[in-house]
Amino acid sequence: MGINEERLNASFTLARKYAWEMGSDVKIEKTMDSSRMIVGSGFVINTAYPYSPRYHPDGVESGM
Repeated sequence: MGINEERLNASFTLARKYAWEMGSDVKIEKTMDSSRMIVGSGFVINTAYPYSPRYHPDGVESGM
């Protein structure tokens, strides 16, 4: 689940690739609807993005 579609898509792609590389048959889904995110889930992985003024929008440290 994410509130930023671009970062959600990146996390989703990475998770699917990792599961495929590990030979896992885990079902990975994505949603921007927080009311749907845990219904029927065996577990939820949190890939929270730290928001801080010290980071640029691309996530690189600004050196402040």
